[in-house]
Amino acid sequence: MSPGTEMPRDIQQVNASLEATARNRYLANRKKTLSKFEALCRMFDGYTKLIPLTFLLGFYVSNVVSRYAHKDNLERKFKLYLEDSQIQNVM
Repeated sequence: MSPGTEMPRDIQQVNASLEATARNRYLANRKKTLSKFEALCRMFDGYTKLIPLTFLLGFYVSNVVSRYAHKDNLERKFKLYLEDSQIQNVM
């Protein structure tokens, strides 16, 4: 079919009915998914009352710092080495 020409009426009706069916199924699945998500949120909300959020954040931050602190020390040593070698080249 070339651009600018219309589809036959029966094809338009089939297309519209398929689109409506797909939209209804999508909305039904969306409602189910939202209700499952809300139940999951309620469950996690119950767990946050057991363990304080500040404790969890502190635990997370300490893990991140301990994991990447050695990289920072390596960068500092490398920087000192470069600065020292540049000073020796100038003298």
